[in-house]
Amino acid sequence: MKVIDNKLIKFWDFVYPFLSNKHNDVDKVELYMENVRVNIYGTNSLYIHIPFCKTICSFCPFLKTIYDSNIVDKYLDCLEKEIKMIKKFSFSNNAIFDVIAIGGGSPTTLSDHQLSRLLSMISDSFHISKDCEWSVECEAKSFTEEKAIIMKNYGVNRISLGVQTLNLYYRKILTLTATISEIQTSIDIAKKYFSLQNLDFIYGFPGQSEVQIIDDLKKIMEFGTTSIEVYPLEYISCSPSFLNDIESNGNHKQPSLDEVIGLTKSVFDYFHQKDWEQAISYTFFSPVLDAKKRHFKYGEAMYGKTSDYILGLGASSLSFFDGLCYTNVLDIKKYMSMIEKNELPISKARKYFAYERELVGFPKMMKIEKRYIDRIEKIFPDIREIFDLWIKSGYLENIGEFFILKTEYRSYYIPMVYQLLPDNERDYIIKDISIDRVDEDVRGLFFADLIED
Repeated sequence: MKVIDNKLIKFWDFVYPFLSNKHNDVDKVELYMENVRVNIYGTNSLYIHIPFCKTICSFCPFLKTIYDSNIVDKYLDCLEKEIKMIKKFSFSNNAIFDVIAIGGGSPTTLSDHQLSRLLSMISDSFHISKDCEWSVECEAKSFTEEKAIIMKNYGVNRISLGVQTLNLYYRKILTLTATISEIQTSIDIAKKYFSLQNLDFIYGFPGQSEVQIIDDLKKIMEFGTTSIEVYPLEYISCSPSFLNDIESNGNHKQPSLDEVIGLTKSVFDYFHQKDWEQAISYTFFSPVLDAKKRHFKYGEAMYGKTSDYILGLGASSLSFFDGLCYTNVLDIKKYMSMIEKNELPISKARKYFAYERELVGFPKMMKIEKRYIDRIEKIFPDIREIFDLWIKSGYLENIGEFFILKTEYRSYYIPMVYQLLPDNERDYIIKDISIDRVDEDVRGLFFADLIED
């Protein structure tokens, strides 16, 4: 499937719509927030970023720093103040949240007391639905039974562990410092206290073969968790030292996008052979899990509809509402300084009615309503031509009220997403972002599944 020149695509895991200095409406955020409508059509999600880790992994694109207890205490003070500031707006004060996601960083690096304080301020400050998906990112070295009990008591029901790989060679070059024994112990704890346990898996490392990937995946499956999330490595987000090491080793080059797509197909095929259900392009559920529970609500909100709201708190967090998206500052000290001055810590905002958000997310969600296409083509008339071509080419199934991306073509989600971007948005992401230089401000806006270790 060649829908766009693959050589132009430098990375593949980003959220939409895009934020940049070209569309910066920070001065309008408070005015708009005062008029955010009650959300009656989609989900309400709360994301909180905890940017602290025991060690720094070389592949991680998200805002993080080494754990310091004093700084964490000050950060939690500021987070509490930010909650009070944001709750002056009607939506934040009255919304019933269907999803809570705490990511980082590694939230479990917090002490028992700090973790309890964090969960308490969330529980006391917001209305939480009875069937809320409450997820916390955990790191094996810092995830203890005591912390599991604290989280369980506050209502957390989903744990996600950033395992990434069990291959000792790649764990070393990615500076993943948890031992396999620590990983096993953390999974045992997760199974004991939580009904949903997820493991993150990354593939496409330099020099990594398909055989190595499937062997790695097989071992991760054997842990017996309820879901696994899979991602091709984002080279553009890796540390400069990691990229320099690759360049200096001529035998270990990063894969091309075509090679990534091929490896992705092998990974997806292996899951399907083992009867794991693909709920989102990167999320697979174990066949032993009750079918009714095979949902990752936060992922669905990230790549879902315009009516799926996300309220982000903490440094670098992203927020999405109907007609507005913004990000908090991508610097911990600046975040705390702005909070102390009673300023909303927002660095970039865009007042933009992204009616096409559901369209752009389709290759990741793999399913879209026909009536939505009928509506959106009034704004983007070329969309019908793209879908007609995909149907004619056999990529989509035409079933009832939906177009569904066929199983054998789901690995092509990366170029398909680019094809569905409006021209001006596609031009921005291709022309203005270079693999040779990505400043930290831009990096935090694009690599934002937000809850990855």
